[in-house]
Amino acid sequence: MEIGQIVKVRAYGGEELIRCVVRIDKGIVVVCRPDEYKAAQVEEREPMGVGFHKTDIIDDNLGD
Repeated sequence: MEIGQIVKVRAYGGEELIRCVVRIDKGIVVVCRPDEYKAAQVEEREPMGVGFHKTDIIDDNLGD
């Protein structure tokens, strides 16, 4: 996994979400919505994200 990569995450209740990787730290992957990631890049700020355990990433081969 790399910063900016699009992944599928299993959220609370089993819902599957498409998100963008913000950072990876000690088994935690911080992700945000793709539109938030793009907006943060334009505004030159860090995206606001939510942390998930790496085991909650169910697909990291989605492409851009």
